[in-house]
Amino acid sequence: MEIIACHNCTDFDTFASMVAAKKIYPEASLVFSGMFDTNVKKFMTLHTDLTSSIISIKNIDLSMVKKLIIVDTRLPGRLGPLKKILDNQDIEIHVYDHHPYHQEDIIGSVNIIKSVGSTATLLVEIIKKNNITIIPSEATLFLLGIYEDTGSLTFSTTRTLDIDMSSYLLSRGANLDIVARYINRPLSDDQRSLLNQLILSCETYNFNGFQIVIATSEVEKYIPKLALLTHKMIELERKDAFFTLVRMKDKIYIVARSLTESIDVNLMLRAFGGGGHMAAAASTIKEKDIKKIKDRLLEILERNIKPALVAQDIMSFPVKTVESSLKVCDAVDIMREHGHSGLIIEQEGEICGIISLTDLKKASGHGLTHAPIKAYMTRDFIAAPPNMPVSKLQELMAEHQVGRIPVISEKKLVGVVTRSDIIRTIHGARLCTPHQFPTRIDDMARLPRIIQTILRQAGQTGDREKIPVYAVGGFVRDLLLGIENFDLDLVVEGDGINYAQKLASFTGGDLKIHHTFGTAELQIPQGYRIDIASARAEFYSQPGALPKIRYSSIKQDLIRRDFTVNAMALGLNSDNFGQIIDFFRGEKDLECGLIRVLHNLSFIDDPTRIFRAIKFEQRYFFTIEPHTERLIKSAIKNNILEKISAERLLDEFVALLNEKRPISSIKRMDELGIMKAIHPDIEINREILELLNETYKNLSNKNYVKDIDITEWLVYFIAFTKNLYPEEIKKIGKKLKIRPELQEKLIWESNHCLNLSNSNKVNPSEIYRELSCLSMEFLFYMMSEIKNNIARRRIINYLTRWRHIKSHITGADLIKMDYLPGPYFGQAINEVREKVMDGLIKGREDALEYAKDFMVSKGAQKQ
Repeated sequence: MEIIACHNCTDFDTFASMVAAKKIYPEASLVFSGMFDTNVKKFMTLHTDLTSSIISIKNIDLSMVKKLIIVDTRLPGRLGPLKKILDNQDIEIHVYDHHPYHQEDIIGSVNIIKSVGSTATLLVEIIKKNNITIIPSEATLFLLGIYEDTGSLTFSTTRTLDIDMSSYLLSRGANLDIVARYINRPLSDDQRSLLNQLILSCETYNFNGFQIVIATSEVEKYIPKLALLTHKMIELERKDAFFTLVRMKDKIYIVARSLTESIDVNLMLRAFGGGGHMAAAASTIKEKDIKKIKDRLLEILERNIKPALVAQDIMSFPVKTVESSLKVCDAVDIMREHGHSGLIIEQEGEICGIISLTDLKKASGHGLTHAPIKAYMTRDFIAAPPNMPVSKLQELMAEHQVGRIPVISEKKLVGVVTRSDIIRTIHGARLCTPHQFPTRIDDMARLPRIIQTILRQAGQTGDREKIPVYAVGGFVRDLLLGIENFDLDLVVEGDGINYAQKLASFTGGDLKIHHTFGTAELQIPQGYRIDIASARAEFYSQPGALPKIRYSSIKQDLIRRDFTVNAMALGLNSDNFGQIIDFFRGEKDLECGLIRVLHNLSFIDDPTRIFRAIKFEQRYFFTIEPHTERLIKSAIKNNILEKISAERLLDEFVALLNEKRPISSIKRMDELGIMKAIHPDIEINREILELLNETYKNLSNKNYVKDIDITEWLVYFIAFTKNLYPEEIKKIGKKLKIRPELQEKLIWESNHCLNLSNSNKVNPSEIYRELSCLSMEFLFYMMSEIKNNIARRRIINYLTRWRHIKSHITGADLIKMDYLPGPYFGQAINEVREKVMDGLIKGREDALEYAKDFMVSKGAQKQ
């Protein structure tokens, strides 16, 4: 028997999710274990076609249930009487939910958990993917579920998928008039009276810069739709969050709504045994003293609401500053190069003014291009401390009509907030505080148990040492992408080496410490390696230089990384295990398939990031975000690659060519100007692309030469430099610091003339002599470049057959013939091998006879 279950208070999202699950599991029955929302009851009464498969819980033998499908919850306590079924160890459980992770969560054999606005969205997506037919009444119900839990797509928890599935349902006949009728039902007299009481009782509290409204009331009977009344209050005055507390008879009902991702009302109401999600939650408490509950709520808000975003959360750093003596024309060039609209000016190490691009253009228009910028800078500028709220920064910019505000701490410039930073923050595309992000237990659950255990142990060690611990970098990125990557990098906000020692003693691993860098490597018994470091910030003294390090917070550690998709962390402590820490919207860029830098000077700080941008773009089939691409082109145009050492440049170049999509990487390097920067005569035209594609095809099918290693990047290098003169190849070799002996071999081979296309019979030994002096890399290049099938077949025969043929004699055989070792020994052995190759010597006796005659003909000296 299969049953579909939900939490014990059925709203539209829950009912819609159950009916949608029935479409996916047609053999299952719907089982409700609690009360229904009033509007849901009315809808069910009119749409009996959707309720035909409902079975009363009283009529079910729980021991007969073999599969349990749970929707819109995964907390055992919310299943009501059905909770008993979880004791059955043999039952198969499938879970579909959109709520945040809780340590008591049910984990099934199938877990479809996503941070979206409604559970109905997840199930409709599956219905769409599997082309399951739905009728208009079903589509209307599903849309009701989505609209109810997303506030008609206005809640901050609404995701792109909610909107996409809503559109799909409309295309399948969902009726918006019916949806509006149930979502926006008129208030009853009791509801209007209660709403008036709540409005009059509203009190606004300020917690760390957030405006929180708490409304209270007491009535002697149950009045439904308290959530609707809360939304009515929100429509009157929008604050950051609303909490409605109403005593009805002997229970207190709490409804909470958050209008900002910075306040997780689900977290707040867990303390009262309630639940929901980040933007909407509810709780019912058996209590009559409403003041007691309100006081407790205030304590919870005080403890859990983190400070609002401040200047240091959104500022850009390190800051590009210029000296006051800089000429106007040079300042304009700097702004254009870095994409700035203004500059902060220093004099003798202290900030003395700000100048905008508009002012510089005006000065240039008056012929003052060689004047110092200090003559036109604004000396009376606005500055802010690191803890100034973003809302105050916004007011200052509007009031003083400025586009940037320096952030100063202890008389030192620590960052700058621009108008763009403010706009990105307002529109949610800049950053968030860590507690804003839902947990990703669905992603954690697919990790091998050993990795989950390691992460738990790492977090427990952090708990004991009272320091935050995070997994960072590529592991987090690939976890979200569903790609296997068990290279674990941990960052701690504290002493990384001390933490590594504690973790090593806990896990029993072997520890290698690098005191110079403040890092450690832990090799644990299960065969995995963990790299551990303290959270740190980086500063670059000049382009391409190695960074200077200082210890800092996880945010500072993440901002030093290359791209947003690599600047995420995973909380490992007990209070945030599995939580994604994403200040820079890396998860959103992963969903959109974008490679984006964290700040405009990223490629100036470290030009090798240009190559890594291409690597990640091609590896994951992503796209370099347009602004990031402009920054790359600008950096290359301004010769930033000259700042990279030859060794690092070669390493990055080779790494790209060794990726799985080397041709796409080469094309991308050419589009961005890298190939021209390496040498202006390199041209990736159609002819070269065809050659490269043929090269890729041959290298992908090289199973017949498993006995040798081929340096694949060299084959591609030979291919795209085929039209260059030897001197030009030497210049490239010098620029990339390719080994001199390898350069010489490349040049010699490129000038080597092969005549393998002759249709006349050619002895294998002749081909062997022609090809044996050439590298495997050049032979694979030749196979790709030569169009003649006879020539290609001869190269393949050499690779697969002729180079493996051995001579039937050795030097020992010649010594037995009484000859003294000398140069004729090698010649005799090679002659015999070639005759064997040509079929002129059939066996060992023939070989010995031929060698004897050869030594006589050469007058070889006997012993």
